[in-house]
Amino acid sequence: MSISTDVPVSGPPKGSLVDWLTDVLKQRIAEGRYGPGEWIREQALQKEFGLSNGPVREALERLVGAGVFVREARRGVRIVNLTEQEVVELFELRIGVLEMAAELAARQSNSTLAEDCNSLFREIDKSVAQNKSEDVSKLLADVAAKVFWASDNQQIFKNWNDLNLKIRIYAYAAFRNSKNPDEIIDMWRRLIDAIVDGDIRSSKTTIRGIYKMMLMALGLEKRSSLFSRRNATQAAR
Repeated sequence: MSISTDVPVSGPPKGSLVDWLTDVLKQRIAEGRYGPGEWIREQALQKEFGLSNGPVREALERLVGAGVFVREARRGVRIVNLTEQEVVELFELRIGVLEMAAELAARQSNSTLAEDCNSLFREIDKSVAQNKSEDVSKLLADVAAKVFWASDNQQIFKNWNDLNLKIRIYAYAAFRNSKNPDEIIDMWRRLIDAIVDGDIRSSKTTIRGIYKMMLMALGLEKRSSLFSRRNATQAAR
């Protein structure tokens, strides 16, 4: 399967072609335009952007190095296709990183967080009305980014961006497969309210609720020890 080309690109800038193309490909991943295992055709990229093989290959190799793409001998480059266990582990890592960011953000004065996120939620409501699930997923990712920005910790923000690039495709799939997408959106609203109110415990509980629903949508919640019956029993005690 070749890459999508329905979004027009103005053309390479005067600076580094490799940096520019790498950012374009990252944006396409962020928008959920690639599926797990999808092949990325180098010749198609060359033709689309009017570039020689060198910059295209180097941009792809950067994303291979980031663990987002995989190069197979004599076949080319494809999107990484994670195992179920790898998906679960990355979602668990997302939970931990987001919990830390939420706690840091909740311990600070975040007068603009609610305003910024309310603006995003209005856009989310419009996308829901238009049945644009991919737009909703992207906007929810923007809400998460606001939480990380509010944490005022650049290392956490960077680690989230790197992690998000690899798992974003599966996050989109989880939202699309969810039987209760409105509830996921409402839980993100509750998370922002908890952070703004400085309620660290509620924010962490809400984060786990969000990701439990996402893993359920992928049929993987039982593979996570965070949501296993044994763990739930111990937590109740």
